[in-house]
Parts: sequence; structure tokens; C-alpha cells
Amino acid sequence: MKKEDNLTERQKETFNFICDYISKHCYSPSLREIANGIYASKPIAQKHLTALIDKGYLTNTPHTARSIVILKVI
Repeated sequence: MKKEDNLTERQKETFNFICDYISKHCYSPSLREIANGIYASKPIAQKHLTALIDKGYLTNTPHTARSIVILKVI
């Protein structure tokens, strides 16, 4: 795991969207739902999701739908 870094505003927005979505639906959002929720393209949403995973805030199971798990709370 990489050294923990501070989150950018867009990463915080993405993290908060994911937390709110899981709280409301009891399962994690898809990449498309994240992209729509933060008003970004899927590649940009993936970039923010990967950064949050690398920084230790989230984890997921590769090639498994809706597998995002929150590891830290901000």
C-alpha cells in the first residue's frame, strides 16, 4: 500500500458520493453510477476510485461488480 496522502477535492467528492450511496442502498455503486453521481466520465471516475484505493480509503475485488468497501472515514 502506498503512503497515505491528502485527498483532492474531487477525490473527497467521489468518496462522499460512494459513502452516501452505500448508506442509502446498502451496496456499493457501479462505476457508471459513480461517474453520474460526480458529473464526470467513467475514465475520470475510475481515476478517482483508483486514487482512493491506493491511498487506503477504499478497497474492492477486481472483476467483481459492486465490491467497493470503505476502509477509512473522513
